Amino acid sequence: MRFSLMRRQAASSPGASIALALIVLVAAGLFTAWPRLQQTTFNDEINYQIEQTPAPVRALTGAYSGWFLDQGPDSWSRLDASLADAVAGGGPALAASAGMPRYSVTSDEPVLPTLPNGLPTDLVGAGLRLRLDPGIAEHVRPVEGDLPAPSPVDDLLDAVQTQEGWEAVLADGFPATDIMLSVESAQRMGLAVGDILTLPQGFSGGAEIPLRLSGIFEPADPADPQWEFQLNTVRPLIIDDPNTGLHLTATGYVNPDTVGWLNATGLAVMSAEFWIPIEATTTDTPALIADLRSFTGTPQNLEYSSQGPPVEVRFASGLTDVLAGATARWQGTAAVLTMVAAGPAGVTFAILALGARLAVSRRRTTLALVSARGGSGAQVRGMLAVEGLVLGLPAAALGAAVATLAVPSPQPSWTDYLLPAAAALAPAVFLATTPVPSLRASRPDLSARSTSQWRWVVEVVVLALAAAALYLMLQRGIGDATAQADPVATATPLLLALAACVIALRLYPVPLRMVHALTRSRRRLGGFLGSARAIREGSAGVVPMLALIVGISIAVFSTTMITTLRAGTDSGALADAGADIRMSGPVYSEELIAQIAATEGVTDVAAVTTIPNTPLSEDGTIRRLDLYAVDSDALARVQEDVPGALDVSELATPDGDTLPIVVSTGHEVETDVPLELVFSDAVPVSVVGQAEAASGVAEGRSWAIVDLDLLREATGQNLSPRLLLVDVADDADPALVAGALHDVVSGEGQVTSPAQNAADVFASPSAGSMIRGFVIALVVSVLLCIVALVMTLVLAAPARGRLMAVLRTLGVGPGLARSLVAWETAPLTVVAIVVGAALGLALPQLVGATVDLRPFTGDDAQPPIIYDPLLLVGVIAGVVAILTGCVVLASGIARRLSLSVLRIGDAQ
Repeated sequence: MRFSLMRRQAASSPGASIALALIVLVAAGLFTAWPRLQQTTFNDEINYQIEQTPAPVRALTGAYSGWFLDQGPDSWSRLDASLADAVAGGGPALAASAGMPRYSVTSDEPVLPTLPNGLPTDLVGAGLRLRLDPGIAEHVRPVEGDLPAPSPVDDLLDAVQTQEGWEAVLADGFPATDIMLSVESAQRMGLAVGDILTLPQGFSGGAEIPLRLSGIFEPADPADPQWEFQLNTVRPLIIDDPNTGLHLTATGYVNPDTVGWLNATGLAVMSAEFWIPIEATTTDTPALIADLRSFTGTPQNLEYSSQGPPVEVRFASGLTDVLAGATARWQGTAAVLTMVAAGPAGVTFAILALGARLAVSRRRTTLALVSARGGSGAQVRGMLAVEGLVLGLPAAALGAAVATLAVPSPQPSWTDYLLPAAAALAPAVFLATTPVPSLRASRPDLSARSTSQWRWVVEVVVLALAAAALYLMLQRGIGDATAQADPVATATPLLLALAACVIALRLYPVPLRMVHALTRSRRRLGGFLGSARAIREGSAGVVPMLALIVGISIAVFSTTMITTLRAGTDSGALADAGADIRMSGPVYSEELIAQIAATEGVTDVAAVTTIPNTPLSEDGTIRRLDLYAVDSDALARVQEDVPGALDVSELATPDGDTLPIVVSTGHEVETDVPLELVFSDAVPVSVVGQAEAASGVAEGRSWAIVDLDLLREATGQNLSPRLLLVDVADDADPALVAGALHDVVSGEGQVTSPAQNAADVFASPSAGSMIRGFVIALVVSVLLCIVALVMTLVLAAPARGRLMAVLRTLGVGPGLARSLVAWETAPLTVVAIVVGAALGLALPQLVGATVDLRPFTGDDAQPPIIYDPLLLVGVIAGVVAILTGCVVLASGIARRLSLSVLRIGDAQ
């Protein structure tokens, strides 16, 4: 067969060929972009979670007690270089994400200085820790005075060579050593620049240690994570002891070269703190997790002293758990997205098959003549296959190239191009396997009994594969938590859609025959003729049926999953917060609590006092737990609608001389022995219940809850709360009320609401990608439905046109064409809506049974599947309206195309 014949044959109907190439172009672009977008979103989610994790949790942190202060001039620089080498040797992923290593050396125990102006009246004690930090100058801004200078005592110690000289120095006294404090620390201690503090510890000989406040500083950047590692520095540590009062501990910086002075004074009982910040810049999460585990699993040898061996420091990081949780969160997102994307991907290939059938149909006469004039089946199919390659390969290459450039991937893989390659080869395969037309007339006839000997085999295989995939999903769930898709989870929705399509195509001729029987007695010809044609030529409806089922099911599935995830996230956020608004941080006085309760929109306030590490005596055996004292009556009102709220109804009623408490199930307690909470006096208690969790109140595994008023009465202590749970009126906006409460407390502490927490969850890349994925899948599915319906109408246009020509000859008006077009699509659409809606309602149950959605919602329990009937009806109606409008437009095109096939001398 000559090349010119192949060229003329291919050019005989260019419209179908162009349509095939365009479909391949778009499909290859989407198939290439999808896995790259998933990988990019996965990395964005990981970096987002890293960014949201507090700096001390995500950093590599280490400590060394009993740090030896080396007086060598290059000790600090040697330590800097050793830390940098340790990070560089920790692996490429860790080195790429690690920031500048930092460290400081701080005295283990606070000393009690004598203040020049005496102890402030609101304090019962003031302590001071000393810290050396060679890099602190980059993080502070002096407000008054200067950075501390090296201690003059070091030079003095170098000059003293004899015991007599030392005794003379002791007699004269030592010069003061500079120290720098934060603004708030200096204010709370009543100090000004130039003031002299005296430490009660002395050199050998009993001399006091004077300190001069050389400068007062504030953070150069208050948001700098530096201050999350060096706690109680910008603000002093203040402990409110219910028995004694307020105890303050400040931390002051001395010059990092002031080493000899510290050693000589006996103040050099210090510990070193190391931290290596981790930045949100990773592109290879598995490698970063592996590097972190390797780095934390092996002690790091740090060079510091020129006179001793390296210091062995073991680092730790909470980032490994964060990354594991983020990966698990992405696992659920990716599983749901792949399940959503599988349907449109399968329909795309089905539409390519329909397009190939359309291309062959449009060349029916040409191909039949080629066969009649001696062209063998192999030659004709080979010619069609070559045409398919010419159409598919360049279009797929162009689509994949555009997607590759438009969607950069941090970790490109050849597997990203498997589906585009399949799309490139699909036209050749489908064109070569489409039955070659002949000049003999034929009429398809779809009925409950198949006219093909292979149809039932294919249907059985599809049903068996769907059942097997469903069984595997229910038995093992989805695969391991990785950024890659689970093939079973990917294939199951498509196989279920194919199974539903098989069942629908087998069953829907039955009601069609009933409708056809009813239309026989009607005077209108449209219903009778349309139902007859729907039965006789229904074999072309496999692809549109599949497309419609997938489109409707995705619409229902996406709507249900969005509703479920939003409800689950809201429930988890409310359980985590414990109330409509959660306030924590400063000590809340009774006056401030009353002011908060009087704020517009607030209906109730429950106070919670936390007493950590409280001794619980069990028949003389002491074990410690975290004690939470709550306003039980108010807490019951505030948490009336909070999931997982603790039953505190029995806490407000004492059992004789004992206080009722609720203990966590993580703290095993003997209830038949005497129990006492140990304060300054023992408080007898009795266990009235145990609970696994107390939403918004208790944290950890070992805790107990008691009534606040009863505990105050039993101990005589004030027990000021630092946590308030606030109930908001139903007609009030929690965000506005939270803003008002923020102003009431003058911005101190944290004021959070479940709504804000839920919004933060949905602000993550994985949540955003899931919502966008649902929308994109729905839009693509609707477009595929439109393409499938239009192709089906165009494919049926020749037969419809010949039928209309005969009917016009018999006197029937042209308006019947619209009725015939409606009958070609309406039965399929009605059946697809029913079957697709049923499949869409079932898929969320499959997701709920096989995919762990808890990392996504943040709740401790798997969220229940929630169906919103009004929303579902609205979405389905919207999809049907779009399809109806497109079919109406396509009917006009189909009628015009039907006229173009009329030829004088047609035999049909």
